[in-house]
Amino acid sequence: MLPRNVLPVFLALFPRLVHLSYDVADKNQQEMAPWDYSMLAAPSVTDLVYLRWPDLVDLASVTDLLPRCCPRLGSLVVSCPADFQQHDISRLMESTLACPDMQVIRFQAGSLPANDPQDEPQPNVSGLRRLVVCQQAFVNLAVMSRILRAHEQTLVEFKCDETGHFDFIDVHHAPAVSLHMPALTRVQLSSSIPNVIRPFSAFLANAPGLIELVLNRMTIDDEIMTAIARLPRLQHLTFNKCRGDTDLLSLLVRESIDKGADCTLTSLCVRDASANMMWDEDVFIDMALIMTLHHIEVSAAVSDRRTLSSFAIRSFTENATRSGLANHLETLVLPVPKRNPNIRHLLSSSCQPLTSLKLIST
Repeated sequence: MLPRNVLPVFLALFPRLVHLSYDVADKNQQEMAPWDYSMLAAPSVTDLVYLRWPDLVDLASVTDLLPRCCPRLGSLVVSCPADFQQHDISRLMESTLACPDMQVIRFQAGSLPANDPQDEPQPNVSGLRRLVVCQQAFVNLAVMSRILRAHEQTLVEFKCDETGHFDFIDVHHAPAVSLHMPALTRVQLSSSIPNVIRPFSAFLANAPGLIELVLNRMTIDDEIMTAIARLPRLQHLTFNKCRGDTDLLSLLVRESIDKGADCTLTSLCVRDASANMMWDEDVFIDMALIMTLHHIEVSAAVSDRRTLSSFAIRSFTENATRSGLANHLETLVLPVPKRNPNIRHLLSSSCQPLTSLKLIST
């Protein structure tokens, strides 16, 4: 059992602290218990710049502490057990608006990787650049709108897991929030699109600098896929267990082929073990005509079977040779039959730069 309410103790005893990291060695002792610090001096203004804390509830109970005692705070990193129930951190999130130097806000499920350089505040940088919210952190729509609006010019990374937890307000009555995010380069969403960035197609159109997009367990429609295809700088695109019509991924592939050497896409991943996916063998074959790709991953089930046929692999290889993809393709992941995978066409091809080949047998 860990002591709860201990942050004010540290701030009272060590006002000159710049970096405070409180990690839990025993993950089975993650839960905190109250600690009476009433006999200690009240915390005052400190020099704290980086705060890494192991308990979301503990921090959310002292929401006024950060802007009052940590005006120079630049990075707030909070972890909580993966099986932890959702907790409302709206007031805590809102309090960060009073921290003018805040660059990183990260609520992470489970243990945190040690010393992530992306979490460190950067010198001569102003504005929030990294926002990560896990499913255990409940944020209401009004507060999230204020956060994104306040930092729309500086935010570089936006990651949300199980994003339905933003929706205190019904999606059909959510206010339209027009965000223009020129610095945004990485977006990762899971399960649903939070109301604050709906319509998602408009959000993507207003993020022209987006380089990496990861969508997990989401339903993709024509409007969203069209917006993705029009992103001018997108390099890495991942669909993980997404749902949608077969023609949607075909639309993206055709658009990328038509761009020729002007296409920016270098990595295309379609991951799913189920049959409810938005592609078929023809789409895989056409991927070889996107001449800019360096990484292709197809670990999903095709529409009519769970593996790629030898015809599909042979046609892919022929297209890769024709388009020039074979000259620079580095990574290839694809599903093949457990018996007689029949990949001799691929192995005998001219894909000499290939450094990683992963065959998933089903």
